[in-house]
Amino acid sequence: MKVAIYTRVSTQMQAEKGVSLDAQKCELIEYCNKNNCQYEIFEDAGISGKSINKRKELQRLLNNLQNYDVVLCYKLSRISRSVKDMSNMLDKFQKTNTRFISLKENIDTEQVTRQITYLYNFNMCRNRT
Repeated sequence: MKVAIYTRVSTQMQAEKGVSLDAQKCELIEYCNKNNCQYEIFEDAGISGKSINKRKELQRLLNNLQNYDVVLCYKLSRISRSVKDMSNMLDKFQKTNTRFISLKENIDTEQVTRQITYLYNFNMCRNRT
């Protein structure tokens, strides 16, 4: 499995007192190693999470989604602070069959899709009886 790791900090203070780029990478690489994944790291340092347009590495990742099975980030706030941007990215992930995982929130679009499919099928069967 090929994983695109995305890390970001917006300020030097965040890098020093929050979760640094190195700390994010360490946990994400550990996840990849435990799951026998190949990975490539995309890193935006010192860039706000308000908009995805100014983040060169995130743009590079999004333009190359077809090369990855999974996009992995430390927390949702590292990849986006905008509901609209996140929704647009999730749409792109779905269109390219790319799974999205946010490690700390334990969000995995593969699991969500399975749950929704199960609930849909359960309700369809229930409505037939």
